[in-house]
Amino acid sequence: MTGAQRPPATTHPAVLVVGASRGLGAAVVEEYAGRGAQVVATVRGDAPTPVQEVADRAGGAVEIEHVDISRPGEISDLARRLGGRRFDLLFVVAGIQLAAADASAASSSDADFTAMMITNVLGAIRAVEELGELVDPAGTIAVMSSGQGSITNNTTGGFEIYRATKAALNQLMRSYAARRAGEARTLLLMAPGWVKHRTGRGGCAVDRPGQHPAARRHRGRLARAHRTALPGPERGHPPLVTGAGVPSRRDGLPRFGPGGVEQSAMDRLGNQRIADARLTDWRKLAQGLAARFVLDGPGAAPAFVSEIHAVAEDVVAHADVRLARGVVDIALCTRVDGRWVTDRDVELARAISAVAAARGARPAPAEVTQLELALDTVREEAVAPFWAALLTGSTDNRVYDSVFDPTDRIPSAWFQRTDLPGPVPQRWHFDLWLAPEAAAGRIAAAVAAGGTVVDDAGAPAFTVLADADGNRVCVCTSLGRG
Repeated sequence: MTGAQRPPATTHPAVLVVGASRGLGAAVVEEYAGRGAQVVATVRGDAPTPVQEVADRAGGAVEIEHVDISRPGEISDLARRLGGRRFDLLFVVAGIQLAAADASAASSSDADFTAMMITNVLGAIRAVEELGELVDPAGTIAVMSSGQGSITNNTTGGFEIYRATKAALNQLMRSYAARRAGEARTLLLMAPGWVKHRTGRGGCAVDRPGQHPAARRHRGRLARAHRTALPGPERGHPPLVTGAGVPSRRDGLPRFGPGGVEQSAMDRLGNQRIADARLTDWRKLAQGLAARFVLDGPGAAPAFVSEIHAVAEDVVAHADVRLARGVVDIALCTRVDGRWVTDRDVELARAISAVAAARGARPAPAEVTQLELALDTVREEAVAPFWAALLTGSTDNRVYDSVFDPTDRIPSAWFQRTDLPGPVPQRWHFDLWLAPEAAAGRIAAAVAAGGTVVDDAGAPAFTVLADADGNRVCVCTSLGRG
């Protein structure tokens, strides 16, 4: 290796992306190429596509192959063309949506139904079966499914055939994993969250040139709403962090580890499932649930906390409790492999609310808040250990892209990958998480005090504000995040 060469900033140096013409697929290709991988990207047809522009900018790091996965012969031909190569990652992203959003399955045409089933289900699993043989025995096979494939979460209807294709794809991948149980490859189902692209109805804006990194990062979070991930290049961190609809780590879809063993992601609740639980005293903030209860009289707050512990002993393990001048602030989350909301946290929240109601404690959910620190960087691995050691006393307190102090003496910090290699005008910024009903009033107060709204295209999920000197902050809520 010469001094001018650098190892790729990913553990997937050779990547095959099926269905990369535009949108999600093109974003995956661009991200991996930017991290030093050699990427083979498939497109359907000969018309110009956005991924071709990515390839033109990549300086030979991206190769384009023409494949229509609805035609099994073309998948086999591609497997033969690539037969002498080994890939660390196969990512099948291809999918189409043809039927009207509000059309029932029964009213849809046979042609639309057949085309969607063949492309989204049969073509995708055929690609996994045939092209998966090109993946290194210790590599990864990932398939882009969708949260709309969830039966439990389908409370609104719509997109009936598309939902059915993703549910079928989930089943076929589970069967594939069962048949390959003795193998070491990692198998993953992914969900992108809400994404604005040609196959769907859209739900968020994608990255725009000139955006401040704070806006770019939150645009990405919005697009990634549910959080699932490929095994990351840095201690499990998601390797994909662009704002064009790439996935992150938390989701209700099954995740399969080595040997096809399903990993425990099903109990990690997304924002919609938390909202469906109707925890009126609680609000979802950055990672967990938060509540504030107001009590009158001396000794009322400590007595309330004692009663909570008597009713729900797990509250000690799951909750952070703060007493201050007639109020009790409680934050709930499960601290396993990061920080998440699980069914157990929802049960504890209900139990705590019942104690509060019996004691006459007044809930004040609009007053909850959480502050996060965000650092823009092109080299997370170079700076994250420093900040973990400085802020918490140990480099072991890094989880994915974040630093958490075990006892929450400081706000959590996380590292936003930026594509600006030179000096960045503002590397640190605050993420202020508020109850949804409080955000508009807080933003108005900040503007009245001399601030400006820089970017509200992502509202209500996030709004970027700036003070008179241009220092920026994101006001965040759980709404609009899936």
